[in-house]
Amino acid sequence: MKLILLSKKTDKLNKMLDQKIRSDFLKKKSKAVYLSLGNKVNDKDYDLTSNFLKKYGIQILNLVDINNPNLMKVKKSILEHSVVYIPSVNPIEAINNLKKFNLKNTLNEFFDNGGKVIVEGMSCVLFSDGMEIFDELILKSDKEVNKGLGIIGFNCIPNWNEYKAQLCNIVDSSRKYEGVYYGVNDGNGIEINNDDVIFYGDIIKIEDGSFDVFKGL
Repeated sequence: MKLILLSKKTDKLNKMLDQKIRSDFLKKKSKAVYLSLGNKVNDKDYDLTSNFLKKYGIQILNLVDINNPNLMKVKKSILEHSVVYIPSVNPIEAINNLKKFNLKNTLNEFFDNGGKVIVEGMSCVLFSDGMEIFDELILKSDKEVNKGLGIIGFNCIPNWNEYKAQLCNIVDSSRKYEGVYYGVNDGNGIEINNDDVIFYGDIIKIEDGSFDVFKGL
């Protein structure tokens, strides 16, 4: 599995993360698909993402509308690409659409075929298993309905610079919820390369009522 959790696309992207994306995608002239899991595609963000990825040699960014009634066409569009970019969307909308279109198996097949995924912002939460803390303190939603894909072995809190004021509340909540939570500032990220997990930038780790800061690359 090759996955990059990117807190936010920005000109101030961590230099080592920038180099990692460049080395993985630039020389291979990858084709990418923009897979928005929200209820409506954000045309402005699509344009921003297209420009963001051009510097990595990704010239083709095909748009897949999750609400296309032709489910087989959606799955085929994903599997025929080497890179999937999942923009930041409301996690509740995304989870409902993932269930509606049963895309977890498609994403797993994509990974098995050597595909690479870049996930941005709040969509990073989807790849976690336990979303309870994010649901309770940030989304303030019914945590009983929200469950991530469980693809990664930890829980991600993106846009940490926006939520770090809630550190004490999040640390307290981590006593009642299992799992490790990583807070990622905008411009930083986490790479999952099969069994290897690599941090880019300072990442805060929260687990079982305590926290620590990892100095990433």
